[in-house]
Amino acid sequence: MIQLFNDSKFIINYMAHTKIKTVILLLLLAATGVHAQPTCYQIGLNEGMEIYNDAQRLSRSGRCVDAVPRYWEALSRFRLTRTCRDLPTNHELETWENRCIQGVAACGGKLDESTVLNVSPRTLTFPDTGGAQPITVNTNAGSWRVDKSPAWCTTRRSGNRLTVTCEENAGADRSDKIVIIANTLSYEVTIEQAGKAIAETPPFESIKVNDVQFAGKFADGASKGFGETLTNNMTFLLPRITCDHLAPESKNIKLDFKIYNPEGRLLQGAETGYTFSEEITARGNMQQNDVFEVSEWGARSGTTFAATGTYTFEIWCAGVKMFAADFDVLPKPVIAREQIQITDARFRGKYAADTPSDFNRTLYNNMTFLLPRITCNFLTAEVHTIKLDYRILDPDGNSLRLFPDATWSSEITTRGVIVQDHIFEAPEMGSAAGNAFAKTGVYQFEILSSGVSLYAASFELIEPSAQETIRAASPSQLKASAGIKAGLNLTNINNGMVDYEFIPVMRPDFHAGVFFNLNFGYQPNKPGFLGIQPELLFSRQGFSVKGSNVSFSYVTVPLMIKLYAYQGLNLELGPFISFMMAAKPDTQEIDGAKFKLSGLKGSKDAGVAVGMGYDMNVGLVVGARYQHGLSDMANNLLWTNRLIQIYLGWKF
Repeated sequence: MIQLFNDSKFIINYMAHTKIKTVILLLLLAATGVHAQPTCYQIGLNEGMEIYNDAQRLSRSGRCVDAVPRYWEALSRFRLTRTCRDLPTNHELETWENRCIQGVAACGGKLDESTVLNVSPRTLTFPDTGGAQPITVNTNAGSWRVDKSPAWCTTRRSGNRLTVTCEENAGADRSDKIVIIANTLSYEVTIEQAGKAIAETPPFESIKVNDVQFAGKFADGASKGFGETLTNNMTFLLPRITCDHLAPESKNIKLDFKIYNPEGRLLQGAETGYTFSEEITARGNMQQNDVFEVSEWGARSGTTFAATGTYTFEIWCAGVKMFAADFDVLPKPVIAREQIQITDARFRGKYAADTPSDFNRTLYNNMTFLLPRITCNFLTAEVHTIKLDYRILDPDGNSLRLFPDATWSSEITTRGVIVQDHIFEAPEMGSAAGNAFAKTGVYQFEILSSGVSLYAASFELIEPSAQETIRAASPSQLKASAGIKAGLNLTNINNGMVDYEFIPVMRPDFHAGVFFNLNFGYQPNKPGFLGIQPELLFSRQGFSVKGSNVSFSYVTVPLMIKLYAYQGLNLELGPFISFMMAAKPDTQEIDGAKFKLSGLKGSKDAGVAVGMGYDMNVGLVVGARYQHGLSDMANNLLWTNRLIQIYLGWKF
């Protein structure tokens, strides 16, 4: 009776608040000509939704204090609407009630102050072996449920008791929560479980050594990289270790090292019984093939590894030998500067006509090759073959690398007697294209052996005067060159068949082939005005119609006249003839008619081509060309080819 009185009182109060809204709704229905009276369910649903939307607006603007009462008011209106006699079976009230509850929870409010929820205990602690423990739930709500529980636990409910069973934990300690909900109240119970104690891993079982490599430092200041030859002037040995980390956690491990010389004697260090020791960090996470370098070991005197032969390197940990490897120490190589002394270098240049200048003459920046002449002294009475490397830096300090075989070096053999002022010529260096020494200014010339500089000199290149240019340049000549090219085809056809009107669509494809170029009036680094270039190309052409591709394979022979307007920039024009090798598909339906394309094999196409290109001195060729077919593909197939080509090539 008390509840009925409260509900009746709420309905009267609520209707008083919503009376004006109801009257307005009825007037609107009347004004629109709708004669059907709104039902109890419709009115309740609409008014609850209006209040809910107002609560949403307050919540979004951060006014949760004002939003919670409006959510509660909307929830009450939806619950009241459940008493309507016209309540449909598929009503939406439950959905809207849940939205109100979610809104209150999102704002941190309490929906029903009359609900009581107490849970005991608040924390459950399990051993690593697992087990089961009870939770008592006291609530005046009609029902309660478990909303969340750890994946490693199961729950079983019986009356007001919840039994929590946790499985065995073989890993680390873990913690999670169980959430119990009654109406809109929730309660969290903390679940904690200890992990199994992990036995301490012996240090030597924390890593597995897979490989050791060695590098060296030497008395002359040079260094040898890992895997390079070690010699008996080595002052320090640098080991690099590859290993697997076997422990899941990171830890520090002390490693001891032993080095035995070729006679089997231990090279004694500060550590008793070991050559040297070092503490490293085993990184854990079961990492494999980790590489780290340990400290270098040796002596600055350079006597530690004076004995040549095979040395043994051992790795120990906690008295256990983990790995052993050998490395060889060879006799010290012959040092070039102890065998030969470079005293002078003179230079002359080779120009376009393959005519070298005299030594000590002015050098110009249209020089194609530099020819050094070296003067040296032999300092030893022994016979040695010494490799000399040459290097040139341009005026900007950049190293020139335009020699033919990508290396610039030579070998010289001492005569077995001490000789003064021996003269020899180094290999020429440059480029037939004449662009190696295009910059004017002072160049640096250097002679090295095994990376050590033996001699350095400089020479200057200047811009030739008009008279010198005429003298240095060769007469105009015919230059022949060959090359390869390939690129993109953008292909289509022109349809001349009036009985079959369709619009062919351009499609991409490719072309590739070889060419032969004749240039008349060529001078070094400057092509003549006129050139002729026959080509032999494989060209894939065709078109698309209504999403279907038609493809023609041609062997094309263009004969292009090339006019060089400026440097390598050229315009080209000439005829071409093409021979069809294949057509796909065999049959194509167009505009309701079927065309047999396989019969086109062997047909010819002739036309004219025009384009523009650029031939670079280094050999790279770029350009674009338009090819206009003039021949019909067949007597009964009035199609002519249209083609745009974009290409790259290389001229040898």
